[in-house]
Amino acid sequence: MDSSRTREIPNIPFKHNQIKVNISDIDQYIDHTNCVQYAKGEPADIDSTWDPLEVTVLLFPNTHYDNIESMYVYSVNVRLLSNLWVVDPTPDNLNQKYLADFLETVADQLPVKQVRREIHGSADFWFDFGIPEYASHFDPEEIF
Repeated sequence: MDSSRTREIPNIPFKHNQIKVNISDIDQYIDHTNCVQYAKGEPADIDSTWDPLEVTVLLFPNTHYDNIESMYVYSVNVRLLSNLWVVDPTPDNLNQKYLADFLETVADQLPVKQVRREIHGSADFWFDFGIPEYASHFDPEEIF
């Protein structure tokens, strides 16, 4: 039995789940087995080991957020690890809509106090897929 009374949870990953996406005007569910891994902008001849969308949950002591009155803070991190979220710059991009719906569901289920968006949080993803050319079409604040 742990008597330290520490409430810290280092990391809870949600891996290898299927997500709903629209490819060629067809809704389908995909996971890491449907993805092509790239290296230096070229398809690599290896199986993808990560999902197009990664979610992790952290619980840690609140030492950084003065605007949150709690001893502990949950951090739900969502990382985009596929270019399917950004390659369609049209206003009716269904994949961005599905992403927005997912993020809204997460926010509705949790007491969200702060949202931080980092476009380049997955630097390898951005450069490996040549994403900088799409960056002007991808504004996370328009999604959620």
